[in-house]
Amino acid sequence: MRVLWLATVFAVIAGAAGLSAQTATQLVITSGSLAGSYRANQTFNVTVAAQDSSNVTDTTWSTDFTAVLSANPLQLSASPGNPTTPSSGEVIFTFSVAQIGTGYTLTFSSGALTTAISTSFNITADRLVITQQPTTVKVGTSIAPDILVEARDGLGTVDTSFTGSVSAAVATGSGATGGTTSVNAVAGEATFSALTVSTVGSKTLGFTATNLTTATSNSFNVTADRLIITAGPTTTVAGASISTITVEAQDGSGNTDTTFTGSVAVTLTTGSGTLSGTTPVNAVLGAADFSNLSINLIGTDKELTFSFAGLTSAISSAFTINPASDSAVRFVQEPSNAQTGVAISPAITVEIVDQFGNRTSSSANVSLVIGTNPGGSTLSGGGATAASAGLATFAGVSLNNAGTGYTLVASSGALTNDTSATFDITATPTPTITVTGTLTAFNTTGVSVPSAQQSYTVAGANLAANITVTPPSHFEISLTGGGGFAATNPITLTPAGGTVASTTIFVRYNPSNTSSPHTGNITHASSSATTQNQACSGSITAPAAGSMAASPSNPGVQSANPGTSRTALVFRVTETGGGTAYTVTGLSATVATVNNTAGVAIARISSVSFVRGSTVLGTVTNGGTGWSAVGDNVTVSLSGLSNNITAGTSADYALAISFTGASVPVPNPRYTASIQTAGVTGSAVLSGTAVTGGQITLIESLPDDPFADDDDEEGCDLSTRGGPAWPAAVAVLLLALLAAVRVTHRARN
Repeated sequence: MRVLWLATVFAVIAGAAGLSAQTATQLVITSGSLAGSYRANQTFNVTVAAQDSSNVTDTTWSTDFTAVLSANPLQLSASPGNPTTPSSGEVIFTFSVAQIGTGYTLTFSSGALTTAISTSFNITADRLVITQQPTTVKVGTSIAPDILVEARDGLGTVDTSFTGSVSAAVATGSGATGGTTSVNAVAGEATFSALTVSTVGSKTLGFTATNLTTATSNSFNVTADRLIITAGPTTTVAGASISTITVEAQDGSGNTDTTFTGSVAVTLTTGSGTLSGTTPVNAVLGAADFSNLSINLIGTDKELTFSFAGLTSAISSAFTINPASDSAVRFVQEPSNAQTGVAISPAITVEIVDQFGNRTSSSANVSLVIGTNPGGSTLSGGGATAASAGLATFAGVSLNNAGTGYTLVASSGALTNDTSATFDITATPTPTITVTGTLTAFNTTGVSVPSAQQSYTVAGANLAANITVTPPSHFEISLTGGGGFAATNPITLTPAGGTVASTTIFVRYNPSNTSSPHTGNITHASSSATTQNQACSGSITAPAAGSMAASPSNPGVQSANPGTSRTALVFRVTETGGGTAYTVTGLSATVATVNNTAGVAIARISSVSFVRGSTVLGTVTNGGTGWSAVGDNVTVSLSGLSNNITAGTSADYALAISFTGASVPVPNPRYTASIQTAGVTGSAVLSGTAVTGGQITLIESLPDDPFADDDDEEGCDLSTRGGPAWPAAVAVLLLALLAAVRVTHRARN
């Protein structure tokens, strides 16, 4: 231990005193760790020293240092030279490796010294190389075949470890790349399968990746994808050359592809007609000029389509072709078969046309004459007629003789004539009106009182005009039964194809004065047809008449207790005219009161009713509608009745008063009813005298005599109604008292 300690101390002292290193035994890499990756041809530094076993550099060592690359010594480049004489016992090497590889090592040697071997390292690509160049492509279309770009070294070795992103851009020429412009490499190769360029022209592409030298493609051409009309068609006339139309091959930005020399075709795609001229046309410097196109038919909707295989077609805006100058006349609406003397229908029309058959805007006169005349006819309505916008219309052309195979010739000055198709003229059949059915004599009851309606039918054949149906005075006609009657305006029946189907005419008699009987004819007239008449007559029969009188007997003096009703008045109405029923439309009667102190008597009346037989026609309540109290009198009225009395018969009407309350005022009220002839309104004036009933005195404790028991219809005798009823009442009271006594006696036993 002591010896070891002394040795150590000696060594420290010797070092401190600057003792020289021992002779080198080994080479040692003192700086420049090589672990990792380097690009091909990238330089890196390594320091190597000749050292003894204690790793002290032998500064006196002067034997050359040699570096050897493990895989391929030929690819190693060193600076300074290899081998190199050390300086102060070491060498600083600057190396680069040209070839891609993995697991490289450097071995350093110098004479008999132990060699130094570096850690392993990799060499990767230093550049991009295009292995599949771009070819000519249409703008906006993916370049095909795919462009291939590889990561390589200068010796052409592919770096299969490279997976970085490679980007493409236009290097020379205008425009930009589109589609998939960045691609990740696979095994050192990037495939661009969807790369496009936006503008036409000669281009190169540049491909870049981080830390790699850019690859620039060969020059290639980008061509147009569409045709564009740069000078469009303008308005012209039929058959004339349209102004020069220029069509160019372009991209979407309006750049012309001056390399395009394709043959551009043109067709008329909208509007009718034949397109003439030089077509197709070869493009020069990307433009095709169409200088002599023409269209033979007119229209405002013409459109041309220009096309070339593989390019989007160009369609022109709509343009107009106008007619050329007048050349001929031509039938449009040919004459059709007709009857003698009847205008040909539809109206004949003739147009003025140019040499291509287009109607012009001419206003020249056009005339018609007979060409072929098998019947020896004279033409009417074919004289000179001015055309309007090139069309002349002949609305009244007719021929007077029958014949088969007529033709007409149309002419206009020096223009070429036109002959119509053949047509026939037949004899015109006789127009007829037929009236079916007769009317019996009408009867009515008075002026302006319409009769019941009757009807008949009318029809027409071969008519050239309407049938007018006109009634005589005092008669009215209608096409709808039950209404629509008119006396002043005739009915017009319009034929269809010369025929009026069987039509029902309704008639009624409605006299405007009393000078009956009235007679006349309903006329049925139409041009060229014989007028047909329908005879009609009507008379006014005797109107109803009526008289009023008291019935065979009227109620006399009678009494009534509160809460009962009494028949106060009976009168008879008789129809005396013998013509029609007498209609009662209203009744008005007066009830006079006595002992009406402070209106008590009137207040004790609850209602007044008008009755015919057992039928209550209406009731007027105290203070209600139809009730009028003035002084000691009450007027009660019913209106809106429609109560008929058969002609020659009578009807009895009654007026009943109903009383209210529980006690009788003192002095006792009394009531008398009366009716005037003017109080009965109806369908005729009523004659006769006023009718007054008996007197009713309001007392207590009398049995009821309800008017509802009056159930006679006509000619009834009401003389016994409303008489004293007290004997029967006394008998009823005695019987009730006796029954009560018997019940009490039985209860006690």
